[in-house]
Amino acid sequence: GSGWILGVHIADVSHYVTEDSPLDKEALKRSFTQYLPWQAVHMLPEKLSSDLCSLKVGQDRLAFSCMVELSGSGIVKDFEFTKSYIQVDEFHTYEEAMALAEEKPRSDLSRLRRVTRLLNERRKKAGLLLLDMPETRVGFDNFGEPVGLEHKSHIESMNWIEECMLLANQCCAQFLKSNAIPGVFREHGYPKEDEVRELATADAELFQGTGALDQYFKDGNAPDSNVHKGLFELFKKLVENASGDLSKTRK
Repeated sequence: GSGWILGVHIADVSHYVTEDSPLDKEALKRSFTQYLPWQAVHMLPEKLSSDLCSLKVGQDRLAFSCMVELSGSGIVKDFEFTKSYIQVDEFHTYEEAMALAEEKPRSDLSRLRRVTRLLNERRKKAGLLLLDMPETRVGFDNFGEPVGLEHKSHIESMNWIEECMLLANQCCAQFLKSNAIPGVFREHGYPKEDEVRELATADAELFQGTGALDQYFKDGNAPDSNVHKGLFELFKKLVENASGDLSKTRK
């Protein structure tokens, strides 16, 4: 079709956690759920986080939704935030979701894959450093002692929710900015010129194929933004040089 309607739905806990209540104050102190290798330390009581505010199959749940209208190429045309009721039809593991998207090209999961690929491509064009860092899982014995590490395999379906959440976050940031509402924004500043030059001196092989650094830092004038085409190309090349088998990269 000519476009997409994407709904990103987040469980709405505000019905249960009212402002300045004991639950609200405790959640503020905890700030977030901590995911440890052997357990999760929840920000909210398990009755809420794992039941009443968990989007379970076949159960009506209160949610806060970001409804996004996208063009056929993945550009945001419009968005709306709204309170909603959600009832999940199906639950799938990442592996199951990937298999179903492959088997049924006209399914919702297949369409979700197409949309998130478009969103990811747009992020790459805007300036996305892909850090190919393998994830590991810690194995524990019956006494809770670590006994080994195993690599976690990464499949494409693991990115689908991430892309949708990032899009909802961007819409939220745009809403705050457009309505002059204060918000907390995370900023990734660019590495300073002297730090880059120091790294080049310490590890010259990492900079193979990048050319003279002067072309990236002309006249000592650093860019005023981390979204800087020249520097982005430099950092992308450094990531490529550092990834994979380092013994092959560095002769």
